[in-house]
Amino acid sequence: MTTTINLRLTQTDRNDIRKYLIGEFLDETPGTGTGTNASKYIYVVENLSDEKRIELRRPAYLNNGMDFQVHVPDVIFNVRSNRNMPNHASIIVDLEEKQRQNSEMFNHVKALIDRIYNCEIISASDCNHIQYSCGHNIDVIMMSIKWLFIEQDVTYWNYSGRTKLYNALRESVY
Repeated sequence: MTTTINLRLTQTDRNDIRKYLIGEFLDETPGTGTGTNASKYIYVVENLSDEKRIELRRPAYLNNGMDFQVHVPDVIFNVRSNRNMPNHASIIVDLEEKQRQNSEMFNHVKALIDRIYNCEIISASDCNHIQYSCGHNIDVIMMSIKWLFIEQDVTYWNYSGRTKLYNALRESVY
């Protein structure tokens, strides 16, 4: 059975964000086996334009423990695999295309990425003034980055956490 839960972050410190999210995961009901006996969760964490949303899905199938997958239903990030899961490469490709299309407007994108990296609270509406005709809607990309940063903090806290993706973005599009 899959349980759906709505979550809203109010924390502005990466450690507090991590603790809050892991605390939510600790409240999950344990499974009693595999398949239909496994406990499955969808956390709705962002509402985007065009009635899209960001979901966290647990359990994640590549890692164990507190890991989760970021999904954006109805948005395909990898055409070959038909996946609605943003990843570092798909985000970078999208941002590079946007930067080529309008480098002046892209300064606003970089400022948003910096705000997200620094754990400022932003929402999809903070992206409304940034419009591109290429790639995915900017709110999809920005909110995906937000949750990929958080996923990296949860999974790789003792290593680089969100800094690995941030540095990859800076090397590619700054």
